[in-house]
Amino acid sequence: YEDKPIPQDVVDECVRIASRSPSACNLQPTRVYVFHDREKITGLLGIQAGARGFLSEVPLLFILTFEISLQVGPRSRMQGYTDTGLFAQSLMLALLEKGIGSCPLNWAQEVHTDVKLRKLGGVKDSENIVMLMSAGKLPREFQCAASSRLPVAQRMTVDP
Repeated sequence: YEDKPIPQDVVDECVRIASRSPSACNLQPTRVYVFHDREKITGLLGIQAGARGFLSEVPLLFILTFEISLQVGPRSRMQGYTDTGLFAQSLMLALLEKGIGSCPLNWAQEVHTDVKLRKLGGVKDSENIVMLMSAGKLPREFQCAASSRLPVAQRMTVDP
C-alpha cells in the first residue's frame, strides 16, 4: 500500500455501496469497525497474526462482524457468515473502484485471542467477528503473490 491516508468520506461511500449486498431475509447483520490509527492497526494486526510482510504498511483496517441476535434460530446459525462474506466482497470491489486495494484476513482464533481483539477493537459481545480486512491506496506498480486456481472442471458439477 502507498503511505497515504484514506479519507473517511471515501470509506463511508464504499461501506454504503457494500450495504446494498443481499442478506437473508434482508436482516443486514453485518457491522463494520474502521481504524485509521496506525498504532491501533498494528496492535490489532499483531493479535490477528496473519499480516506478516505488510503489517507496518496498512493505513486502513476493517473488522467485519455480524449481530448474533439477528440469527433467528439454529437453522440460521451460519447465515451471518454468509451475509458478511457477501458484504466483504462488495466492500472489496467498491474499494477497488476507488483505487484502494484490500486483503481479507482470516479470523479463526481461540477464545482468549478473540477476547483480546474485542477489547482493543471495541467489538461488542453481541457480535461475532468474521474477518479483518486491510486496505490502502494502490501504487501505480506493485508485485503480489499469484496463486494458482482450480480448473473449472474440478470446481463445478453440472447436472449430477
